[in-house]
Amino acid sequence: MADFKELMQLNNTELKNLIDAGDTDAMNALGKVYLFGRGNKDKINLKEALRWIKKSAGGGNSHAMRRLAKMHHIGHGVEQSLEKCFEWFMKAADNGNIQAMRDVGDLHLWGKKMNVKEYRRWYKMAKDAEKLEKNK
Repeated sequence: MADFKELMQLNNTELKNLIDAGDTDAMNALGKVYLFGRGNKDKINLKEALRWIKKSAGGGNSHAMRRLAKMHHIGHGVEQSLEKCFEWFMKAADNGNIQAMRDVGDLHLWGKKMNVKEYRRWYKMAKDAEKLEKNK
């Protein structure tokens, strides 16, 4: 699987070839192309963005899971829902996404019911996971 910046250098046909091979990073990248229009607002297509990001998340891509959480947080292309936002952040965190671990912690701190203990626990998990990544 390629780096996101490398994927963004590919055209849509090249991305789709990787997608046909089952590359969830390519699915997520294509979803982001549709989500943000690659600098061209006329190319934004929220329906296609959601389709590819969901497919990537369904394939286990934690970055796509986190993107879905952020979309639900602000209601970008999907219904705004803190419950779904939390659910997708949790899935991403459970799949090892370090930033999603921090996001879960933030939701515990700034959500409906402030829970400082859970906030600290999630930030510690993120810090520990970061250390493991650095030692690989």
